[in-house]
Amino acid sequence: MLLILASLAIPSAYGKSVIQEFDVAVEFAHWVATHGKMYDTPEELANRLEVYRANHELVEAHNSNPNVSYTLELNQFADRTWEEFRADHLGALQNCSATHRRLHLGPGPVLLPLKRSLRGPGPKIPSESKIPSESKRLLHGPGPYISSGRVDAMPASVDWRQKGVVTPVKNQGHCGSCWTFSTTGCLESHHAIKTGKLVSLSEQNLIDCAQAFGNMGCNGGLPSQAFEFVRYNGGLDTEAAYPYEGKDDTCRFSNASVGATVKSQVNITFQDEDELLKAVATAGPVSIAFQVASDFRFYKQGVYDSTVCKSGQKDVNHAVLAVGFDTDEDGKDYCQ
Repeated sequence: MLLILASLAIPSAYGKSVIQEFDVAVEFAHWVATHGKMYDTPEELANRLEVYRANHELVEAHNSNPNVSYTLELNQFADRTWEEFRADHLGALQNCSATHRRLHLGPGPVLLPLKRSLRGPGPKIPSESKIPSESKRLLHGPGPYISSGRVDAMPASVDWRQKGVVTPVKNQGHCGSCWTFSTTGCLESHHAIKTGKLVSLSEQNLIDCAQAFGNMGCNGGLPSQAFEFVRYNGGLDTEAAYPYEGKDDTCRFSNASVGATVKSQVNITFQDEDELLKAVATAGPVSIAFQVASDFRFYKQGVYDSTVCKSGQKDVNHAVLAVGFDTDEDGKDYCQ
């Protein structure tokens, strides 16, 4: 530790005062000790200090802005660049337009802003008798979300965690497998809603076995394609039987260890918040995909809103689970 402190006491060439430089260096030393970080060489230590310093400036600048609706904090990613974080934790950019068709013919709390108000009557939804035959087919497979009727008044808030049908937050580690956690989280919840049994399902099963459905293991995938795999595979193993490794491995699926199955699944229309809210309120948690911007990795609390993330169908790089919605004390609607 003496070596670390001695090295950190040397100010960098940023034009700040020596005291300011030293303060950040001391913070970094405490952060290193808290997170159990180990660096092989003095050069790597110095490099990580500079990365920490840059991230420290980003967080301080954001939190000093009175017009933002969320706060940031330095966490376990504070010594990683955005490029490193993206490579370790986010999948390759995915094309969500692919979820509008079948891809195979064989057998998580962050608060995200909503553009509409949650209050007032819900949109009119046609009865099934008025739905075209092609749309009826999509009720039993990938396609737009179609409610069985009109929701006259949306509830002010929904939180499925309070109903005991959402498993605890899991950690994907250094693997771009967010799509598997979004999938298992959604399936776990709907299985619990239907059966009353909350069973943790295997993300590793999806990483290892779902590539034929357009997924890429630790390099990304889409929940819609994962649900297709589970549907035609005859189920998904439990977490206990097929534990998480956080890396690509050989498929070891066992019918004897299936924890849940998928009979059918539907897609919510692209960027349709009305349908998303209706689905969450009336059906249960929903898998969603979006693009993570660089400051998202330091999110602490509040309603996360970004003006720099892209929203095209080919821009998503992260998947999470929507378990509810509400309105904050400032009147800002959000999804959680």
